[in-house]
Amino acid sequence: MNFLIDALLPEFCVRCKTEGSVFCLSCQAAWWPDPDLTKHKGVIDQHFSLGSYRDVVLQKLLGLWKFHSVKHAKEALLKIVEQTVGDYAAALPNVDAVTFVPLHRRKKNERGFDQAEEVAYRVANVLEVPCLSLLTRTAYTAQQAQIDRDKRDAKEFDGIFVITTIDVPIPKRLLIVDDVWTTGTTLRSAAMSLRVVAVESICALTIAKG
Repeated sequence: MNFLIDALLPEFCVRCKTEGSVFCLSCQAAWWPDPDLTKHKGVIDQHFSLGSYRDVVLQKLLGLWKFHSVKHAKEALLKIVEQTVGDYAAALPNVDAVTFVPLHRRKKNERGFDQAEEVAYRVANVLEVPCLSLLTRTAYTAQQAQIDRDKRDAKEFDGIFVITTIDVPIPKRLLIVDDVWTTGTTLRSAAMSLRVVAVESICALTIAKG
């Protein structure tokens, strides 16, 4: 059955276009992420990204997973996340827990998964801290990556996240995960809701920055 699926829907490497896998072994050996750690003033203290959204590997693997549910793209990307976070763990701030920017329930049902949530659990596993679902998204908003920067309205994100009731105290030092940092509007809105409940330190981690 797997042979039949591969024959009907062949995969091509996102980097070299060779048929056979979504990210071939040769390209895995030749490519490496270009992480960026930026300090901020405001609700987010620091932001760590695995690389630029212009990076064809990160962009295409994320797109295949996020919009087309390609399992092998997901596996390849999460492997990159685990390896990169592990390699750069010493550069990341100490945190008590990892959380994530959630999709709206409707969008999660449409997609069948929440990519930020899945990335967050992998990051938490590498850092050996708990991953907590701390936020609920109350409004269904447009996909920011598909909107021109000059047409994005930060007010659309005011107050769209509320704190989820959990059985443990909310940690004071958090790492909040999302897939892409475009303007930072979504992450800042999520972080603002966390600051309201006396979270002292919030750092962000994304797969890509663009």
